[in-house]
Amino acid sequence: MARPTPKVRLAAMLGEIVPRLLIRLGCARLAAQLCARSVIERLADGSKVKAEAVDGSKLVVLALTALKFRGDLDALAAKPDIRLLEMPHGWQIRLLFSFYPRGTKSNLIFRPETNAVVGRCQEKYRTFLRVFLRELYNRLNVACVIGADVRYREDIDIGVVSKEVGVPYLVFHRECMLASKELYDAVRRRHSSWGRFPGSAVIVHNEVSRRNFVESGFVEPERVEVLGSARMDEFLRLIQTAGRDPAPNGLVVLFSFFHPMFKYPQSVFAKAHVAAARVAQRNPGVEVIVKPKVEIVNKSTWQQFYDEALRAVDIDPATLPNLKVMPAANAQSLILHASVVCAINSTTLLEAGAAGVPVVVPCFTEIQGSDYTNRVNFRDELGIFDVPADADEMVAMIERRIKNTVVDGALIECRRALFEKYVTPTSGGATDRYRAVILKHVASAGAPFVMRSALHMLQAHGLGDPVATAGSQ
Repeated sequence: MARPTPKVRLAAMLGEIVPRLLIRLGCARLAAQLCARSVIERLADGSKVKAEAVDGSKLVVLALTALKFRGDLDALAAKPDIRLLEMPHGWQIRLLFSFYPRGTKSNLIFRPETNAVVGRCQEKYRTFLRVFLRELYNRLNVACVIGADVRYREDIDIGVVSKEVGVPYLVFHRECMLASKELYDAVRRRHSSWGRFPGSAVIVHNEVSRRNFVESGFVEPERVEVLGSARMDEFLRLIQTAGRDPAPNGLVVLFSFFHPMFKYPQSVFAKAHVAAARVAQRNPGVEVIVKPKVEIVNKSTWQQFYDEALRAVDIDPATLPNLKVMPAANAQSLILHASVVCAINSTTLLEAGAAGVPVVVPCFTEIQGSDYTNRVNFRDELGIFDVPADADEMVAMIERRIKNTVVDGALIECRRALFEKYVTPTSGGATDRYRAVILKHVASAGAPFVMRSALHMLQAHGLGDPVATAGSQ
């Protein structure tokens, strides 16, 4: 790889030094003007460009910590009356730690009264943000700010001050699959320790997640809405129109997991991955894909455990061209082309179930006992999937399903009901519901930074008279 030229290195250095200097000197307006030049627009086709041209007929939605949204932003960007912008994450981190001590956690930002130093930092930061965000939003005509999780520390103060200046802060909460008692209780305790949610509303996928927020006391019932999952709309459309398209020679997909996250024995991980490798070894014409999450591979010892598991049974993956590890592969595309999907404690097993794909859940004997009752997702519903006792049975189940990929219609209906309980209605339409809630909150807040042409669009949708309360745009 060619080394950066001195000019490129100088530009990178100035790109880091100048923003920090402006922030330290309290030059909030200048900092906002510089930040605005780094804002990215996500287009309807998923591509990204610099947010330069202004389209006054659209409502501008600014996403915080955009890298965490997965497919939801693409779904929103495809709506003809929404312009989807992304706040540069580097700027969010730079702003946060220009005021807070490094390592400050979300719980202290939510409850600054518990730490005098953090409290003083927050007061200074929010004073700066009141000027910074007004300038940024005025330049970009921002109507609404959205986040992907209530806990992201770099989003909290920006969201709070946005709401103060008349821009709704909505969290489209992504982590909604609270499908084991242990996880449900842990999340409820965490939210209970944070006081009250300071934004406009929290949008969740399902009633289970809504109940958790309400029981914790973190969000009032009237500020939590259940709208389903926008990123599932296109997947559901493909199921309903094109249907499954299994690979002609067979495709087995193991959506990998990291056993320490679920407090499972290492043997569960080893057996599941050895079973997948055995299938590849015994069926050279069948493609076997192991798909861990990118962040798990990058931030854990997943690769070490995987290598050790195969080495322990004398399997060299280099000798199996049909066995591939593909962290970056598109999960939904894999599901629609799969003959068999293997997964545990993952939304992917519900997606595969809803698509009519055979599903094998490696809930082996060692985690079927009472000690793991509260740690296995969908514990009471696993009977609607294939559940092997050990690696040998898992291999046999997979090979049987490769030969016969047809799933009983009654089972598919049960699996779709479970998908609806934890993910989204199979009728789709979640993106339209997200759009509607954005329009509702923008109209209610008065839209001080929105261009009049976009305000008239709100009126055309029968959402009150935001023009009467708008600023001088």
